[in-house]
Amino acid sequence: MSTDIDYYNSSEFQKNLHEYENAKKTGAPVFLDSDELTDIAEYYDYLGDIENAMAVIELAICLYPDAIAPPLFKARIVLNRESNVGKAEELCEMVEDISDLDYILTKAEIMIADNRVIPAYDFLYQQLGNLAEEEHDMYVAEVANLFVDYGLTEHVSSWLKEANNASLDVFDELKSRILISNREYDEAERYINKLIDKSPYNVTFWNYLSKVQYYNSRFEESLISSEYALAISPDNDEALANKGDALYALGRYCEAMSYYKKLSDFMPHEVNWIIEQIKCLTLLGRLDDAEEYARKAIQMSENPYNNPFIAYWLAGEIQGLKGNTENALLLFDKAVNNGGCQSLDDLYEVFGFFANGNKDTSCKFLELYTDTNHLINNNSIETGSYHVTDKDDDHVDSPDK
Repeated sequence: MSTDIDYYNSSEFQKNLHEYENAKKTGAPVFLDSDELTDIAEYYDYLGDIENAMAVIELAICLYPDAIAPPLFKARIVLNRESNVGKAEELCEMVEDISDLDYILTKAEIMIADNRVIPAYDFLYQQLGNLAEEEHDMYVAEVANLFVDYGLTEHVSSWLKEANNASLDVFDELKSRILISNREYDEAERYINKLIDKSPYNVTFWNYLSKVQYYNSRFEESLISSEYALAISPDNDEALANKGDALYALGRYCEAMSYYKKLSDFMPHEVNWIIEQIKCLTLLGRLDDAEEYARKAIQMSENPYNNPFIAYWLAGEIQGLKGNTENALLLFDKAVNNGGCQSLDDLYEVFGFFANGNKDTSCKFLELYTDTNHLINNNSIETGSYHVTDKDDDHVDSPDK
């Protein structure tokens, strides 16, 4: 949402935000329309303040029950933050105007998130005949971007054949995203550089270039590209994140942390930037500070809209590094129980973390998960699937898959 920062800083938006926040404090009535309230909800979402975002959108739905934008915004929140497909569908169906493009795209996104990709494609294709000529190509681009968002680039090439004018600028940006999504980084960089030659002050293209260079492990170049982006738009959150990531990859953890802190100050409810600072502090050996930040991250993550897995995980690593093995095991256990392990590789990482000179602790951790019969990604953990090495070895054999 970095492209919205100029609007959020505009006098028009700030006036509406001040009116809403003042009314909230004083109990005065709100005289903003449904779109203005939805903009404020999107702003809070941008800041990571989901509770306030939901409060605004609930007010919008209450005041304007026939409006389109509020229920669709809430549908996307419960879909992306809570993974609640059923609730998202209920909210989407509150909209009576089923020809509205935002409704069509939200309905399709819910279907894609629910692994109904082909029905979603067919549904989207059926809408092409109902569009005004001036809407056609923008709709084609919006749908293609939706497919890229979900990594479904195999559907994009056939979909783009529906464009009437594929030379529009919106398709240039889309092609960049497709190449990046397909990990064709060298080709992506060549293409993005051509776009920058045509539009040297386009911050989005500089951000794409920085990201591609980062993915290609050319961190110094990624850093330079992020600085060009920041010269164009000093408060651009994606550019700030790209610069922090490049500095982190270069081992310049203090500098990287300063950019993550700036993002955290700007988005105080967004736990991800706290997580990045924890990583920096841990690598700097500032374990007491890292532990304090980890406690904050865990507290921030314990709500319906955040997954506490990473916060507990990093807290466990910190305790392990401090020699507090029992505490580390408890925190890793909480990571799996409360947040859900992302894959078996996550547990393998812990085995490796403890097995480096500590076979007994690795075995203890393995037994913990065998005894409690955890299921991770529908794969049960079986004792025979893991092989912990002798103390003289410096690795753990990977799990059988």
